[in-house]
Amino acid sequence: MPIAPRLGVLTSCLLLVACGPKDPARMKTGEELYDYYCRSCHSESNLGPRLERVPAGSKQLKPHELVLMMRHDYTRPSQHPDIRLPQLSPEQADAVAQYAYMLHNQGN
Repeated sequence: MPIAPRLGVLTSCLLLVACGPKDPARMKTGEELYDYYCRSCHSESNLGPRLERVPAGSKQLKPHELVLMMRHDYTRPSQHPDIRLPQLSPEQADAVAQYAYMLHNQGN
């Protein structure tokens, strides 16, 4: 096979890989991690995908409490359902926590 068609096939394969679903282990921003791990459940529980329907009087967890919840299954004094995401690095957990904290403050 001549070199030009092989390069075309290689380029097509690389584009398909790049356009596929993102690997959560490579995600870094709080927004993309929140969208991957949290958004659908928050929508289903009627809090809004961006936490816009969280009741104004609800206790807001601080970012460090959110990190403890995600990485170490800390759920008290929160009413948040048990969730454990040990696959998140400390940096990823902090990014999600900071983003969720910011979302909650914007919505209320």
